[in-house]
Amino acid sequence: MIARLPPVGQPVLPVSDRTFELPSQPANVRSIDRTYDMFGFVPVWLNSGTAALAAALIAALACRPGRREVLLPAYACPDLIAAALFAGARPVLVDCGADDPAFDPDALERACSERVAAVVAVNFLGIAERLPELAARAARCGALLIEDCAQWWPEAPPAAPVAARVVSFGRGKPVNLLGGGALLLPEGSELAQAVRAPEHTMPALGTLKRRVFAALLHPLPYGLLSRLPGLGLGETRYHALDAIMAMDRVRRELAATNIGAWLARSRWREARIAELLDDCAGVELLPRRLAARAGRLLRYPLLFVDRAHRDTVLRRLRDLGASAFYEVELPRVRGVDAVLSPLPPVPDATRFAERLLTLPLHDRVSERHLRRMAEVVMGVLR
Repeated sequence: MIARLPPVGQPVLPVSDRTFELPSQPANVRSIDRTYDMFGFVPVWLNSGTAALAAALIAALACRPGRREVLLPAYACPDLIAAALFAGARPVLVDCGADDPAFDPDALERACSERVAAVVAVNFLGIAERLPELAARAARCGALLIEDCAQWWPEAPPAAPVAARVVSFGRGKPVNLLGGGALLLPEGSELAQAVRAPEHTMPALGTLKRRVFAALLHPLPYGLLSRLPGLGLGETRYHALDAIMAMDRVRRELAATNIGAWLARSRWREARIAELLDDCAGVELLPRRLAARAGRLLRYPLLFVDRAHRDTVLRRLRDLGASAFYEVELPRVRGVDAVLSPLPPVPDATRFAERLLTLPLHDRVSERHLRRMAEVVMGVLR
C-alpha cells in the first residue's frame, strides 16, 4: 500500500469574509465579524518562528548586558539552537522530565545563574510549560522568560508574565501559511523597546505553492514522497538561521482567516483518542495526565512503557500518520554536534524521546482511522 496519512498538515485557506482582525492588518482585508484577542501582546511579523525567537533573544541580550546564556529544553526542535546562535547567545540544554516534556525543576535550578539572559519555555504540542514556576525561577536569577508557542496557537493569556511569545506559521504548525512567524510582545515592555524592525521582507507566498502543498497533503502523493530514498521528508535535523526578515503582505492578509479556522476546528479527534484508549495499560495519554496544562493539541502525544512497544506501534501505524516526532533528544539531532560542544548528558530527555509517539489530529483523520490506531495500540500492549 502506497497511500499514507501525513502526521500534520492543514491547507492554507484563502482570505474569507469571516475572519479575525489582527493588529497592523493590511487595509484591503475584508470585513470581520469578531476580533482576535492578542491578550495585550503586540505582534512583530517575521519570516519564521525561528527568526521571531532569534529577534527576542537579540533583544534579551541587549536588555541583560554581560549575560550570554539561554536555557533551552533538551527535548525540543533544533531551531531553538539555531535562533540562539544567530542571536549570539550560548545555548544551554537543560534536561526535561522522563515523563514530561517540561524542564526538570532540579536541572533548571542548577542551570540558572547570573550568566543567563533568557529562559525559553516551550509549549509542547499544546501542553504548556509550568510558567508560574519558571517565571519565579527566571526572576530570581534576573533572566527574561520567553514562551515558545510554535506548536500551539495562543488562545489564552500566559499563566504567568512572560517577556515575549513566539508563534510560527510553518507548514507543520497549527496555523499554516507555508512560512512566516511572529514575535508577540507586551506593549511598552523592555523587550518591546529593544526589538528592531528588519530591513528586508521575505518572498511572497504564491498561489501555485499553496495549491501544490494542498495536493501533497492527500495520502497517495504524500505516501509516494515519503518513500523516496534520500528525500528525508519530515526528518529532524539542524539548520542554521540565515536572516531575520519581515513577513510578506500575502501571508499577513491570509493570517486572520487561517487563525480563525484553526480556533474554530472541532476537537472531537482528541476526545475520541482519549475515549478509545481509556484505561489501556502500558501507555500514558500525556494530555490527560497533564490536563491542567493541556490545551488544543497539534498532535496527540502518547508515552509508552518502553521503546520496544513504542517502536512496534510506530511501524504498524506509520501509514496512518503516527510519528516519533523529533525521535531523539536535542544533543543527538543530526547536525547539532557540529555547532554545540560539549554535548551534555540528558538522561531523562533520552528516556522521554525513546517512548514518545504522536498520533495525527488533522482534518483527513477519520473515525475509521482512529479506531484502527486504537486497535493497534491495544493489540501490541495486550
